[in-house]
Amino acid sequence: AFQLDSDAETGRLWFQEGAPVHAETKGQVGFDAAVSLVHASSGRFCFDSEGEIPSATIRASVTELLLEASRLLDEGGA
Repeated sequence: AFQLDSDAETGRLWFQEGAPVHAETKGQVGFDAAVSLVHASSGRFCFDSEGEIPSATIRASVTELLLEASRLLDEGGA
């Protein structure tokens, strides 16, 4: 899992075989939580290769996740 702690957001993003499969922040779960984590511009992060994925809530590639995050940022929705 990738864990991020920033002023704007705190959360975790789990990957399986290079694809995002689950994300959690304080107020969101799944794809929306992953997008929130992608929008962070600073903070502390770490990777934890141990542990299990709580559940599979994302069915998107890294590219799809980044494109959606970029689209929302362009539209001022971030």
